[in-house]
Amino acid sequence: MTPPRATEGGGRGLDAVSVDPLIALWLERIGPGDLGPYRLEVEGDVLHLCSPQPDEGRLSVDLMRGSSGYRGARARNERLVRACGVSENTMVVDATGGLGMDAWLLARAGASVRVLEQHPVVAILLADGLRRARTVDSEAVDRITLECVDSRSELLNLKQADAVVYLDPMYPPRRKAALGDRRLRLLAALFAATARTGDDLAGLLAAALATPATRIVLKRPQRVALPEDIPKPTYCLAGRSTRFDVWSRPAHQ
Repeated sequence: MTPPRATEGGGRGLDAVSVDPLIALWLERIGPGDLGPYRLEVEGDVLHLCSPQPDEGRLSVDLMRGSSGYRGARARNERLVRACGVSENTMVVDATGGLGMDAWLLARAGASVRVLEQHPVVAILLADGLRRARTVDSEAVDRITLECVDSRSELLNLKQADAVVYLDPMYPPRRKAALGDRRLRLLAALFAATARTGDDLAGLLAAALATPATRIVLKRPQRVALPEDIPKPTYCLAGRSTRFDVWSRPAHQ
C-alpha cells in the first residue's frame, strides 16, 4: 500500500509520521481497494478514518473515553457479560469485532477474547485503539487477540467446546433520518464504497450454531426477528432497545 499523502487541517498523512510498529504491520494488510475514497490520517497519536463526505466526518477507536470508558470500569455489571457467562477462565470468540467496545468490556470483566474482523481498515482502527488503551488497562488488552479474517470460515474450524461465540452483526438500516450512530453510518458507507457485503447475519449464526461451543450469544435490536429456520434461543436477556439471545447446550453436543 502507498501511504496516503499529508492532508490539510489538523491531521497528517501516514507518510508524515512514524507509526507504531504494530500499526505498520496492520497497514501492510490494506490493499488498494480497501480504502475506496476514504483516507487514513494521524492526529496526535490517534489514527482516524476520514470520509470525503463532510456529513460523515471521521472515525477512530477510543476505548478509554465516553461510554466505552464508563462501561469498561463497571464491565461485570453489563448484560453482555452476563449473557456470555464470563468467569475467570472464559474464552469468547467475538466474531463481529467492529469498533471493539464489546471485546473491551468482556476483557475488562476477565474473559480472554479472540476478535475476528473481516475488514482490514476496521481491524487497523481497532488495533490502534487497543494500542492506546494499554495505558489504562494493559492486562485487559493482553487478553485480546485480533485477527482480520472471514468469521464464517473461522467459526467452521472452531474446535473449542468450552468457548463462547458472540455475534453483534451490523443492525438493519433505519428508515429515520438520524439513521442511528454516526460512526456506524460511516462504517456502513466504508463497506459499500469498498465493495464489502457487511455482516451476514444468517451465515454467521448458522456457522456459530454448527460449532461445538456450549454457548452462542447474539445481540439484536429488541423488535427484530431472528432469521427463518434458526432454532429458538434457550433464553433471552432483554433491555429497552436491545436483547441478547442465548443458545446454551451441554458440552457433549
